[in-house]
Amino acid sequence: MKKIALRIKPGFTLIETVVTLAALAVLVTVTVSTFLTVMTKSTKVKVVKAVEGDGNYALAVMEQKIRGAKEVVCNGGTEIEATGFDDETTTFSCLLGSGISFSSTGGESGNLTSIESQLTACLFECAPGGIEKSGQVKISFSLVQANASTTRVEEQAEIDFESLITLRNFDY
Repeated sequence: MKKIALRIKPGFTLIETVVTLAALAVLVTVTVSTFLTVMTKSTKVKVVKAVEGDGNYALAVMEQKIRGAKEVVCNGGTEIEATGFDDETTTFSCLLGSGISFSSTGGESGNLTSIESQLTACLFECAPGGIEKSGQVKISFSLVQANASTTRVEEQAEIDFESLITLRNFDY
């Protein structure tokens, strides 16, 4: 009787190699896709926070000055003047493509929004019937991050801000 000796060759078969490579390709694709999604979302969150912070700050400053004013004058929709009880007048102006600026008779002036944000729309409205009858001012504006045209669409952020302010020192 003859003995047949089977020799086992070390290594992997072609099928085992192809299956392993296919599994690795799927794993790499899923990992890279997830990583890119996380990075995009992270960038979007940073942009939204910066724009939102600028808008909230500008709105808070304007609300405080207008709410405590003894007199408010709306000038053409893009400018508003608030005169306090110290007779200091603060003027807020909308500069489309730039931001919201302020100046006061006390010599202070500056921007309420940073260079990271651009103003795309702005409107100051005295309530229907005029401020003399209602004692209310409506502020609405939109901010987008600066250089939005060079940013990918999924990383852009435009935020609308709006507030209806009732003057504290208004005689109804």
